[in-house]
Amino acid sequence: MRSPDAVDYSIPVLQWLKETTTDRANSGNHQGEALGSFKMEDHTFADLSVRLGVQYRFVHQGQCEHVLKFERVRVAGSLWKQPTDGDGNMFRYEMNYPVTTYTLKPRAQKCGVCTLYAAKYAVHDSAILIETPAFLCEICFDSLHRDASGNIILEVGPKFQVESFP
Repeated sequence: MRSPDAVDYSIPVLQWLKETTTDRANSGNHQGEALGSFKMEDHTFADLSVRLGVQYRFVHQGQCEHVLKFERVRVAGSLWKQPTDGDGNMFRYEMNYPVTTYTLKPRAQKCGVCTLYAAKYAVHDSAILIETPAFLCEICFDSLHRDASGNIILEVGPKFQVESFP
């Protein structure tokens, strides 16, 4: 599932936490917690130790971040699995969990150059852009990657690719 080219972004974060542990010891942050990283595909929420009200950040594929905050926890009791459909079939309450209480509205990806307009292109491996993929509006893409005749400049990089976005 994980790409062999994947970068482990937890390394600099964990290193920073280790270096600042003495500064944070008095504030109670991370005190007594085991910090680390693991492959998400090998674990479920049942494997996590979480604290209520604390934000946790899960990062995968480099730029995809999920911020989770656990606000309430319920203990599964004897009513967790009860026949409720009248035919004696088990209705599994756990299928209703976790409950999503808030979802951010999706926002249009802004152009990474001008940050004014919505991105129209995802540009991969351009020699003149720092990020890959870089998301560009039509104006910025044309000014950086097209000549005066409107043709794509071929000298931008050997693996250069452009995809229409979104």
